[in-house]
Parts: sequence; structure tokens; C-alpha cells
Amino acid sequence: MKTLILASEFPPIVGGISSYAYNLSLGLSASDVEIRVITFGNKSDLSNISNIKVFRIAPFLNKKFIKIIPLFFYTLLFGVYDKPNNILAMVWTHEGIVAFLVKKILGIKYFLMAHGSEVLKHKERGFVRRLMKAIFESAETICANSKFTKGLVFSLKLKLPDIAIAHPPISIAATPSDSDLNELNKKFDLGGKSVLLTVSRLVPRKGHAEVISALAELYSKYPHLRYVMTGEGLYIEKLKKIADEYGVRDRVIMTGFVSEQDLSLLYRRCDIYVSPSHEIYDDIEGFGMSLAEASAFGKPVIAGRSGGVEDAVVDGKTGLLVESPNVGCLVEGITRLLDDESLRLDLGSAGKEFVKNEFNSTIQGKKFLKILENNN
Repeated sequence: MKTLILASEFPPIVGGISSYAYNLSLGLSASDVEIRVITFGNKSDLSNISNIKVFRIAPFLNKKFIKIIPLFFYTLLFGVYDKPNNILAMVWTHEGIVAFLVKKILGIKYFLMAHGSEVLKHKERGFVRRLMKAIFESAETICANSKFTKGLVFSLKLKLPDIAIAHPPISIAATPSDSDLNELNKKFDLGGKSVLLTVSRLVPRKGHAEVISALAELYSKYPHLRYVMTGEGLYIEKLKKIADEYGVRDRVIMTGFVSEQDLSLLYRRCDIYVSPSHEIYDDIEGFGMSLAEASAFGKPVIAGRSGGVEDAVVDGKTGLLVESPNVGCLVEGITRLLDDESLRLDLGSAGKEFVKNEFNSTIQGKKFLKILENNN
């Protein structure tokens, strides 16, 4: 079987959809599916990865709306040249529009991924809603990243035989060395500290502000507690101001963008992974990939009970789900884990096993292959 994957984001670009596309490509490739990815980036950026053919369109064309034109042209080209059995569009906007048009011209079936916010955002928007509905209904199958997202898509009342659930595959990273870990401790001054970690874009719904507030409440009891947040975004200046107002600016470490190596080290180094995300307007957590990634490193997680997070975290078994935004509940959850090492270890161990058995790329690749085979 040949599958053409359309993904505006793909490594070395960092992000949830990029990781989803990459790990799914690895999983399908391991199941003997021939994969070609059309994405954006410099030609020198990992042109081919582990038997995955990657074609990169010049990055200056990766602009809203404009990107549809080159993506459409090269999808047509490889549709004729490769003769793929199907196309996988990672998002309904841009990639989905292109897959929809190519199906009209070449008759190639396409499968469409649904992540949550991109459905919620356009659910009530007149023409855009009608366009989204047409693209969804023309797909062979909609592949939702969680039960919550499946419900969102179902609420569109589409004429579809089924909406499948395809959880994002998670790559199990190699364990970093102790010497590298020591260097990380020096780099971010984490030696002898208890560490909370959040890995995400810096946007309000991720709950960084609530963690900073919780840190202020916890400081007197846990003076060695530090909060590390990776990622970038316009919200960073607001977060700095909040940390200053609570008097914990020196205990909040904002790393900005970090390399894959440092990210793995931070996952290993943290004591608790925290992500008290919550819905804000039309922005919501469709699954929570970073929660599963932290579990893959054997770390206990605390997550906001919202969106599709319950697919990524089993409450009381792999982590704790708390009401969010609610600083009191967050403080209670962090305190409970800091005071109970045995519970931290049990949750982390169960989480690692959960990700290994449910979300690793090989298993998810096989599950996704069945979705493709059942609809071809």
C-alpha cells in the first residue's frame, strides 16, 4: 500500500501535529506501507527519514491560504507519479482542502485527521462551517485523536459511516545519560531542586498562570520547588508579569525553544509533569500529547479535566485529573504527589506501561493500517 501524507508541519518543526505526522509515518512504515510526506521546509532538513520519503516545499510559501497553491500542485504531481492508494490529510484546513480537490480530479481517496480545536473554532462560522462539512463528508473516514474529538465531529451531523479514533503515536525516547543530566542541572540551576514541568505553546488555556499561582502558595512548604516551562508564544510577557506579581520569578524557568535532547532530559529530570489545561473560547486540548510523552518517561502527571485529556491520562492510575482552572485543586494535587514518593513512582510506572501498550508508534501504525485497509 502507498500512502501520501500532507502535513504543513513535520520535523524538524516542533509541535503536536508535527510529532503526530512523524510518529504515524514511522508506525505505518513499520507495517510495510510506502510513505511519502509532502511538507514545507528547507531541502536539507531531514529529506528522508527511516524509509519515509519527504518532499519539502520552500518554507517561504508556508503562509496562510497561500500554502494551498504549492501543496495542491505537488499533491497532484505525486498523485500521478506515485499513484498512492490514499492520501492522509493531517488537518482539514489547507491539507484537507487540497485532498478534497485532488480526489475530485484524480479520484484518490483521502482520510482526514481531527484534533479538536480546529473543529470547535469553525463549528458555527457560516461558509467556513459548510466548507469544513463538505471536506469531512468527502473523506473515507475521519480519524479523531480522542473520544472527545470524535464527539465534536459527530456533533457536526455529518453523512459518514463512521468516525474512527486514532490516538497520536508516541515515540519512546532513549534514556539520557547521567552526565547529560548533570549538564542540564547546571544549565538551568536545577541541582537539588524538585521540578514541575510543562511542555507546550505559551497560550492561556495551557494553564501556566495557574501553575505559577500554585507555586507561590507552595513556596513556604517547598522552598526548593522550581517550575520549568518550555515553548514560545506572545503570552510569555504576561507570564513573566504574573510571576513577578507573585514574587516567584526566580523560581520560574522559561526556557523558550529547546532541542530534542534537552526536551528528553527535562522530561527525565522533572518530578511531576503539570498541564492544567482548560477550554478558553474555541481553544481546547484535543488529546494531550505532552502528557503521554511525560508518562513515557515514567513521570506522574497532573492534568486539567478538559477536552480529550482523559484518553491520555487514567485518573488515579497514571496521573491525577484536577478541575481547571482551579488553583486550589492544583495545589492539592501537587502537594499530594510531592509528599508521597511511593505514589509518584506508582503513577509514573503505570503511565510508562500504559503508553508502551497503547500509544507507541508501532501499535498505532498497525491500528491505523486497519482503518486504511477497511476503507480501501
